Amino acid sequence: MRDALVAPGRDPMARSTEEVARAASKGPVIVPAAFHVLALDQTAEGGWVSDQQLEDQLAVLNASFSGATGGASSRFVFEFSSVDRTIKARWFLLTSGTRAERRMKAALRTGGRDTLNVYVADLQGGMLGWATYPWQTKDNLAGDAVMLDFQALPGGAKAAYDEGDTLVHETGHWLGLFHTFANGCEQEGDSVGDTPAEASPSYGCSGDRDTCTADGLDPVTNFMDYSPDACMFAFTPGQAERMGLAWDTYRA
Repeated sequence: MRDALVAPGRDPMARSTEEVARAASKGPVIVPAAFHVLALDQTAEGGWVSDQQLEDQLAVLNASFSGATGGASSRFVFEFSSVDRTIKARWFLLTSGTRAERRMKAALRTGGRDTLNVYVADLQGGMLGWATYPWQTKDNLAGDAVMLDFQALPGGAKAAYDEGDTLVHETGHWLGLFHTFANGCEQEGDSVGDTPAEASPSYGCSGDRDTCTADGLDPVTNFMDYSPDACMFAFTPGQAERMGLAWDTYRA
């Protein structure tokens, strides 16, 4: 599973279409990316990932958000800001919502709400990653982060999830996107008008999957679904606009 994030009952970003259009018309946003590598020891199997792996991951992130992979272009450009490495078993073998996670973030997080803090560890509970939404920074800036399983980096050991798209997916959440299957076939869906309704997550690459009666096939190629990396390549224009508005509202 990529993550277990759920959309809130009420969308904190409910705004007019005029506001969305204004956000989308603004120039590029440079986002510093700070990587925190947690490890068991100084071996690849123990989580000691190289700078080259992190640079490869950042390249995937930028290609995806620029539209170079085939989707819509967004305003975001991610720049390598810093990397630190910590050997500590309690932080390497990490479970969501634990005291260890809170203490790790308190010790390592850097920058303000505009800095993408990425924690690379051996995530437990079958998770490939998780993230915080931008509106959560108001009450918990220290907890603001994206979590990434070290085996889901480009070239990692997570079969079908080894091309770097997990970080793209989680950064989408960090910028205010919900899963494409949020709220199932209900009218509000994921709060983005150009992503077709989807009743449940996709775990495959079937191009004719159609789980809702509304127009459009399921968006299995969208970065905010659960599809394998091989078939995920796109954000929609509406998602790009929503991320721009989220930045202006909560992170700028």
